[in-house]
Amino acid sequence: MAISPQLRTVTEVLPNEWMCSSSHRSSRLTEEFDQMAELGADGSNGLRVLVVDDNVDIADALAALLDLQGCQVRVAHHGEAGLEEALDFEPEVIFLDIGLPGMDGYEVARQLRSHSLGDHTTLVALTGYGQASDRQKAVEAGFDHHLVKPARLDQIRQILDQA
Repeated sequence: MAISPQLRTVTEVLPNEWMCSSSHRSSRLTEEFDQMAELGADGSNGLRVLVVDDNVDIADALAALLDLQGCQVRVAHHGEAGLEEALDFEPEVIFLDIGLPGMDGYEVARQLRSHSLGDHTTLVALTGYGQASDRQKAVEAGFDHHLVKPARLDQIRQILDQA
């Protein structure tokens, strides 16, 4: 199977924790990327998606994956910028890290939910925080979903399909 130029770009920015040493898992990941590219090739998805993460590599990798899916994507790297971008871009889905410098993801979520924009936006915590108490805080802050990094592609796809 040939690797698409988009996949090559994505694999260049994927953080090491998203890559795996097993050739079987790597080839499965390649197949999933190619499937995402095929599904989004006509741009029919068109969802507006915002990615907010202070880890530039993770944010860029996820943005590239979402772009392959046919989404319109914007990226921000701290809470305040994410909030401003959300109010300007009016995304349908926001993937939001919790451990952001300055305004954390919980506060961003609370502020978004207090704004009319929050009524029709799917908020996804995409974080390294995976304890039960972290999930409870996410629910209390207004998140619709809680994914622990590295999130599986099928989880991301399912959220996009439901949005």
